[in-house]
Amino acid sequence: MKTVNLWHRTLQKFLLSLEKGLRIFKNTDPKKDLEKYFLMRDGLIRRFKLCIDSFWKFIKLYLEEVQKASVDTTKPKEILRLAIGDIITSEEHDILIEAISERNLTSHSYNEDLATEIQHHIPAYFTVMKQIIDRIKID
Repeated sequence: MKTVNLWHRTLQKFLLSLEKGLRIFKNTDPKKDLEKYFLMRDGLIRRFKLCIDSFWKFIKLYLEEVQKASVDTTKPKEILRLAIGDIITSEEHDILIEAISERNLTSHSYNEDLATEIQHHIPAYFTVMKQIIDRIKID
């Protein structure tokens, strides 16, 4: 339980950091400072990647340590599928699968159009991860 508690607190901190990044990015005007806008967007995407990576790893630990489930995979999408019902809803699952797919796309190459598309999706991904983490109670 000690490990899942630590991951839960760490993930909450990462989500808070992403939330702050979203707030700052929203108030960054590309017409006033385009370079700052792109730097903030890239930082936002990095924070998102950190959150989604930590999120699925936390879910895996939660399944193993709290629910005592046997999780014989390290694949994020499979882990999220195993969490449907007890931890996440089907709708949340679908959004998280999309988030992982977009996260994976950012790891292979930098594409300006892709970065712009992902920046628009991050608030929804954040909301789903935050709702789930807030719902999970760790003793």
